Amino acid sequence: MTGRPPDGGTHRHGNGDGGGTRLGHEPRDVSADRRGYDIESRDRQTGTLRFIEVKGRVAGAPTVTVTRNEILTALNRPDAYWLAVVEVADGRTQRVVYIHRPFRNEPDFAATSVNYDLPELMAKGEDLTWLIGRS
Repeated sequence: MTGRPPDGGTHRHGNGDGGGTRLGHEPRDVSADRRGYDIESRDRQTGTLRFIEVKGRVAGAPTVTVTRNEILTALNRPDAYWLAVVEVADGRTQRVVYIHRPFRNEPDFAATSVNYDLPELMAKGEDLTWLIGRS
């Protein structure tokens, strides 16, 4: 894995900021704006922004669907972009994995979304379940 963990968090889980606030980041939910990511996380000391796309999946799901906009945003901002995959079972968060630089190629011109092999994608990431705690 490259870069530092994206301490900005996974909204709607744990205390609501995924540990971002207590780790010195200011996370902001921008999911309604359709920017290609869900969370904008600013490092309070450096001002550096991280863009975090959050995908919730049932534990054991074989694939995850990512939109063309999300992939293109990740490719245009590779140092700042993180994919956070949240696995859920019985209504509870089981695992949170953050993947830096999750995509390598642009989708085909006519593609509106792409399905990725979830276990393969998650193997490239870092398990940060400890950030959210267990409620």
